[in-house]
This record gives sequence, C-alpha cells and structure tokens, in this order.
Amino acid sequence: MDQMVSQVQSWLNTTYGNNPNYTTIHVDGGTGGTTVAALITALQIEMGISPADGVFGVATMAACPTLSSSNGTINEVAILQGALYCKGYNPNGFDGVYGNGVITAIKQFQSDAGLTTQDGITTPIIFQALLNTDAYVLISGGDSNIRTIQKNLNRDYNSIIGLIPSNGVYSKSTNVALIKALQHEEGLTTDGIWGSNTMKACPTIPGSKSTTKFVLLLQYALYCNGYNPNGFDGLYGNGVKTAVINFQTFVGLTADGYAGAQTWASLLVSYGDQSRKGIACDCSTTITAEIAQTLKSNGYQIVGRYITGKYALTANELEIIFANGLKVFPIFENENYLSYFNYNQGIQDAINALLALNVLGFQGGIVYFSVDYDALDSDVTTNIIPYFQAINTFFSESIYKVGIYGPRNVCSRVAAAGYSVHSFVSDMSSGFSGNIGYKLPTDWAFDQISPLTIGSGLGEIAIDNDICKGTDLGVSSVQPNVKGALVNLANKVSSLFKVTVTDLNTVISVSTPDGIEITWEVGLKSDIGSGDLVVYVDKGGCQSFESVVGAISSSTGLSGDWFNQLAQNIYIGNMRFAVKGDLSVEIEIDQQIPDEIQSLMANEGMSSPYLYTIININLNQFISGLGADVLKAFQNTASNIFELVTLVIVVCVLWEVDLAAIIGTGIATIGAALIQLLTQLSNLGVQYSYN
Repeated sequence: MDQMVSQVQSWLNTTYGNNPNYTTIHVDGGTGGTTVAALITALQIEMGISPADGVFGVATMAACPTLSSSNGTINEVAILQGALYCKGYNPNGFDGVYGNGVITAIKQFQSDAGLTTQDGITTPIIFQALLNTDAYVLISGGDSNIRTIQKNLNRDYNSIIGLIPSNGVYSKSTNVALIKALQHEEGLTTDGIWGSNTMKACPTIPGSKSTTKFVLLLQYALYCNGYNPNGFDGLYGNGVKTAVINFQTFVGLTADGYAGAQTWASLLVSYGDQSRKGIACDCSTTITAEIAQTLKSNGYQIVGRYITGKYALTANELEIIFANGLKVFPIFENENYLSYFNYNQGIQDAINALLALNVLGFQGGIVYFSVDYDALDSDVTTNIIPYFQAINTFFSESIYKVGIYGPRNVCSRVAAAGYSVHSFVSDMSSGFSGNIGYKLPTDWAFDQISPLTIGSGLGEIAIDNDICKGTDLGVSSVQPNVKGALVNLANKVSSLFKVTVTDLNTVISVSTPDGIEITWEVGLKSDIGSGDLVVYVDKGGCQSFESVVGAISSSTGLSGDWFNQLAQNIYIGNMRFAVKGDLSVEIEIDQQIPDEIQSLMANEGMSSPYLYTIININLNQFISGLGADVLKAFQNTASNIFELVTLVIVVCVLWEVDLAAIIGTGIATIGAALIQLLTQLSNLGVQYSYN
C-alpha cells in the first residue's frame, strides 16, 4: 500500500463524494484505472465539464488549464499532485501548492517523456499523459531503443500525437504515432488511419524525398518490426539498406533495398498493400469445376478449406481441386470466443481434426486451428495456450503438424510456447488488438491480407487473398486412412477417461494411485450389446439430453460436464453398465460408425457398423484399502444395493470425485440417490433395464 496514494484517494472521496457525478472509490493505496478515473472526474468537476465521466477526451483537453507556480486553483494543483503520486513521481507534498516539489517532478516527467522543453510547467498534454496508467520509464521487458524511438516521436510530434508511453514496448500507441508522423511529413491530415492517400504519398527511399525526417521514420519503423538499421541518424546508409532488404525478404516483397509504398505499408499496417495478389487463398465456398478454373486463371495455386463444420471440405471437392492443378491446406474452426478455448476443448478438437484428416485422406502436413476473434494477451495465457497444449498432446504421435490461424500476437505466443510450427495470420483483421503494434510472426506461412470477389456466373467466388511464404505449399493428393479414422473415433470416448487409444483390438491397462485397476479394449462389432443396466441413446443423444444431464446433476450433486462431452458428436449407440461379483464393473460404450467412414470401410471389405469401447474397473484393492468396516458393509448389503452403490462409484471415477468421501456418506443414502436418478431418467423417457 502506498500511503500517499491512500491520502489522495481519501481526499477525492471527501472533496467530491457529495457530487452526483463522482463515484466513491475504495481507499487501498493502489494505483490503477479506478483511481485515475476518479482524478479525471475531479478535474472535470473543477472545470465544469458535463458529463464528468472520468475519460480524458477532446472536451476535457480543450478545457484543461495550464498549471504553473502562477496559475491554477488549490484543487487543480492537488489533482495534479495526486496524478504525480499515482505515476510514481514525488511532488513533495499533497497541499495544492505548485511549489518546487511539483516543478521538479514535472521536469523529471518532461525528461522521461522525451520533451526538449523541461520547464516544470504542466500543459494540457502533460496533464493528459499523467492522468493514465501508461509508463514513461523503461519497464521490465522493454527495449531501450524502442524507448528512444518513443521519446523522439514525443519530442518531434507531440503537437500531433500527444505524449505516447515511453516504456520501451512497441504497441498500438507507437504504431499509430508512426503513421501520424508519416502523414504529417507527407502533408496530409494526421488521423493515424492508413488509407490510400497515405500510401500514395509515401516516399521511395533512397529517392528524391529522402529527407532526414522520412529516413528517421523509416529507421524507427524498421526497428519496431525487428530489423535494426544500426542507428537513428536520418541517413540512408548500409545499415538501413540491409535492414530494408532483410525485411522485404521476410514479408515476401521484392528485396531491392528501396523502401517504396509497399514496404512502408508492410511496416506500418498489418495487411500491408491490399492490392497485392497472392498465390494462396482461403474460402468457405465449395470448390466446383467452374470455381477451380476461376482460381487458376487468377493466379491462385493453393486454397485453404475447412475440414469440419457447415462448410466442410468433401472427398468429391478434393478430386475437383486436384484435377484442376490446385493444392489445398486444411483449416479447423469450430467456435471463436474466449470461454470456448480450454484444455479439454483442445483434446476434443484435436480428435475431431484427426478424424476428419483421416477420412479425407491427408497424408501428413499442417492443419491450422483457428482463433478468429480479438483475443487479448491475457486470453492467450489463460485459455489459448492450454488449448493448443492439449492439441499437441494428440498430434505429437501423428503424422500431422499443428498450425495456428489468428492475430499476430496470438500466433507468435503459441509458437513461442512450442505448440505450433507455422502461422496463418489474420492480418486483414487490422483492428484486432493482437495485430496492431505487433510484428509479423517469424514462422508465418500464409498472410491473409484482403477479401476479394473474383470470377462471374457459376465461377464467381468470394475469397480471402493470402500471401504465401513458400514454407507450406499444401497437398496435391490424398489417401483415406480407415484405421486412423476408427482409432480417432474411439478416442472421442477414450479421451474422456484420460486415455489415448493408438490401435484397435488391443488392451490398455492403467492403475490409479488409490488402487483402482482399469483396462481398456477397443474393437469392431456388428450389433449393440446388452447388460445389467442398459441406457439406449440414439446417435448422440436422447430427445432431451440436457434434461437427462440435469437429472444426473440434481441426484448426485455432480457436474454434468462429463456426460455433455460424452454426448457431443460421439455417435453413441449404447452404454452398458455390468456389475460383476468380483467387485469389478464393466462399461461398454458402442459408437455407431458414421456413414462416411462405413463407406471407406466397405471399400476395404469391412462391414461392422459399431465400434465398441469396453472399460473394466476393478475396485477390489480400492475398497479393501478403505478398511475392514467398509468392506464388511459391502459384503452384508443386499445384492441390488451393492450393485447400485458400485455403479455410483463408477460414476464418481468418471467425474474424478473423492470416492472415500462419497462412500462415507452411507451406502443406503447412495443407493437412494441412484434409485432417484433412475426414476427421473425413466420419467424423461430414457429406456433402461436393470436385472
């Protein structure tokens, strides 16, 4: 806790607490957005701004006073002192007096921001810069050369850009400031928006417009993109030339050392020159013979297509693509929002992707998993990296490699974590926070830069135009893998038990630390089995599966997430629970094999319509380990209650619940809960039998 910040917070609440525009803040001594907004609101109240909304916008800037030792009210100076304390500067008092402490602190800030004039006077742009949470000193992970660029931009263009953070981190504010500075030197309106006028007015360096200012901006932009010009001196020398050539090579431009409009565009905006034509594209439209000819006649050689979902690629479409001399690269996309991305979803998406790749016949290559939303950096840490970590768990033993489609920052961070080999960059989504102010990923294979509509009549198609680096050229032939498809279909069930199946007709054995022994067997069969407890589910779910899950949850107090996952696209034909007399339980899950896989099986003389997974859970050692009293209770319990209790234990295993705690609640209680569950299932119309 910072005592001076606490004093500032208390003063704000006391001074402005009765004003209807002011919201009382928590006094915790912590700087942050809430305290800064309260300071801005207080300043707006002092200036008579309405509404006093805590946002330092155009109206606040226009009315903001210049404060000095001879100008400013006590409250205005107190607000300034509070802003200085929150920013990490010591004004040597919180008394509303613009004395030597304030002057010294403002001079230090002016120096840190890069301003040439360091007179201790607080102008509106200085006040605005103080009333935010940005840093004006080099922060951890910052680059001192980036900080020099930021300070130089503040020095030369503060009347245009205001004061951007000088923290050493290349970000959106630095990127926009570079565009505004370029527009200023071009003599254009400085709106920070890259458009056709800005691009047309770009100088070619070296050339007739190679002024010091333009060369300096080129040096800044090169360094911000990871290419060091060896100094910021405004001179076009060998360092600049080499950096330009290396950058042009990296982004796929003609590497001639001349920084023209295309090079400026690639340096300052994610999509670069949108008139640039690539040899690759991606689309959601099914490729027909007419469309294939349109693509080919427009110079496209590779097309990206989705392998699952509403717009999924088909075997017939692949034949047309290859027959017309085109290649294809696979894209996997399901949903695109923060909560979708997590480790468990990554497992399911990996299995679904592998299943589709096997059915379509891709023999290796890279599949690009989509993150097509404006993901924040924190989203990448909490959700997206675990999602790709899970995908790699399944792909590591396959012939396929993991790629990523998404904004620059997302692609770069997933690659840095070691979970992708190539990036398909969504650069035409230039407004994404993960694109603005971030470098093009070093592992980029495709760069999506513009939407286009090409062709006419039956050959017309809307595509996304992609630049191809040449590191991934797609595939030109396929060969369906029936065995791989069946294995991955089985994994849609096995993965929920934290087991990976690698072949059919093999037995996998595992033991848990508390003595539960589990074996797996996967194979083909021709009919649905039967058992002591049979719940018939029709191809993925009964009429109201959500109601069934709710009944399970209310009866057992357990989450319904596991059964939800089990039902999702697994093609369940049957679930059989058989309780055996040796304190073991056998579960059989029969999956109906989808028609497209059965068709491939028929071509190889295989005709079984069901894929079975048998899981045997032996509880002998576990129950014995709970103690003699518990074992005796099991032995003395009526047969049907014992079987009901054992079935509850199986459910607990699947949900990873503390079995000892459940058993400790009493056998009769558990039996009653399960009977209640079965009754509710029956009322919902679920067919089951129990013998």
